Amino acid sequence: GDHGRAEERVTLVADQDFAWNPLLERGDEVAGRVLSAEKKGLANLRVELWSASASYLWCDSTLTNEDGRFAIPNVPPGTYELHVYTTDPESAFPVRVLSTVFARSDLGEIVLAPAELVRHTLEVAALDAQGAPLPGAELRVWSVASGRAALVVTADEKGVLSLAGLPNGAYRVELGSALGWRDLGT
Repeated sequence: GDHGRAEERVTLVADQDFAWNPLLERGDEVAGRVLSAEKKGLANLRVELWSASASYLWCDSTLTNEDGRFAIPNVPPGTYELHVYTTDPESAFPVRVLSTVFARSDLGEIVLAPAELVRHTLEVAALDAQGAPLPGAELRVWSVASGRAALVVTADEKGVLSLAGLPNGAYRVELGSALGWRDLGT
């Protein structure tokens, strides 16, 4: 871990058994529990902790357990944002962002509303003037709420670029190719 090795020197006498179970110091941690509106634990959600300071970059992540609990250990002092993502399907954008989180915090219960668990797919057909797939087309999708972006670079045989797992929200969409970028709106 970040705190080095745990070691202990032991001298045993003949026929003596010794069991050692080291417990490493976890440092400051951010913990909580992610629940559905019915107060059931949501398992296997990705939880990320991002530094909110412009002076340093720090990030760590974990998955919630079967009860929806999570803990991120060894968090340096500072201010953070906690991002909660769904993993079925995997999402490039968080469904919930908690701002102003500090190391050594128990955030308690984070209850996600049913609308936060709804997923959408955005599809854009990148076609040339003759209606054929535009080679090398790319799709950039920006979340208005979080400022995060996702890039799609592989189109299907019909020229459709697709991004699944989008939570409810507003997104700015841009389409690019060797011919330049075009803002498709929000």
